[in-house]
Amino acid sequence: MGRNETRRQFLRLTGGAALFGFTGTASANDATDPVSTAPVPGEPGQFTYATMGEGSNPTATLYGNFKCPYTKEFVLGNLEAVVEEFVEPGKLDLRYRALAYEPPGQSSHGSSYYYISDSDPRISECAMGAWDLAPDDYWAFFRDMFESQVSGTVTYDEMRSRMNDSDVDHRWGAISRAKDSDYEDPVYQTRYAAGDVGVTFTPTLALDGATTAPRHPGAFGLDRRPSTRRRYRNDQQLARRVRDEDRPTGPRLGVARPVAVAVVRRAGRDSEVDHLRRTGPGPRPPALGR
Repeated sequence: MGRNETRRQFLRLTGGAALFGFTGTASANDATDPVSTAPVPGEPGQFTYATMGEGSNPTATLYGNFKCPYTKEFVLGNLEAVVEEFVEPGKLDLRYRALAYEPPGQSSHGSSYYYISDSDPRISECAMGAWDLAPDDYWAFFRDMFESQVSGTVTYDEMRSRMNDSDVDHRWGAISRAKDSDYEDPVYQTRYAAGDVGVTFTPTLALDGATTAPRHPGAFGLDRRPSTRRRYRNDQQLARRVRDEDRPTGPRLGVARPVAVAVVRRAGRDSEVDHLRRTGPGPRPPALGR
C-alpha cells in the first residue's frame, strides 16, 4: 500500500463516521488493550516525544491535553482502532504531544496563557519524564491518565502517585527531571508545532500537513456526539464545569467550538530537533512555583 493511500485511509478512519459510531467508553484490561500494549520503537531514546510503532514509518501526531474531556473520549473510545488499523500492522507510527500552552495567536477560549490551567506544563513534563525513563511503561500510564482524569491543581506528588498506580519504573527519576525543568522546552515547543499545522483545539491528529479533529462535535457534518458531551446542554455548560474544576488557576477550555475542520498545508516538515533549533525556546511562561 502506498503512503498516500495509507494517509487517505488514516484520515477517513480518524475523521469519519466509523469512529463516531462508537458510543461511550469502557474500561480496558492492560493485558489486552491495544493502547496500553502499543509497540514501542526499538531505540525509544531517539524520540523526544512519546511514540508508538516501529519508529521508521510515516508518523502521525496526536495533539491532546491530559485534562481535556474530548481527548479523553478519543483515547478511551477510538484510539485503539487507530492502533490496530495502522500502528500494529506497521503502516504508521503515532506520536503524542501534550498541548500545555496556547498555540501562537490563539485566544478563542479565553485569555489564559495556558491551554487549560497552569498545571498543564507540570503534567506534560512529568509525562515526558515517564517516556524518557520508562518508555515500555508509558502507553499504559498514558491510558490510565485518561481512564481516571486529573483535575484542578495537579502537584508533582500526585503525578508520582499516578505513575506508581500504573507501575511506571523510575518514577522518582522522572519526577526529579521534571522538577529540574529537563522537559520544559520540549513541552513549550509543542505550542509552535501545533501552530505550524493549524491546531486550534484538542484532540487533533496531524499527518503530512493535513489535520483532522476525530472527536470534535460538528466536524465533518456529523451529528453524533461523544457520550461525555451528552451530559451537557451546550459548550457553555461544559466550559463552566472545566472552569470550576480548575479554579483558581484561571479559565481555559481545552475543547473545540463547533467549526468545520480545516486541512492546512505547509511547505516541508522540519524534524523535531531542527524545529527546536529553528524556533528557539521562545518567551518564557510565568514561574510555576517549582
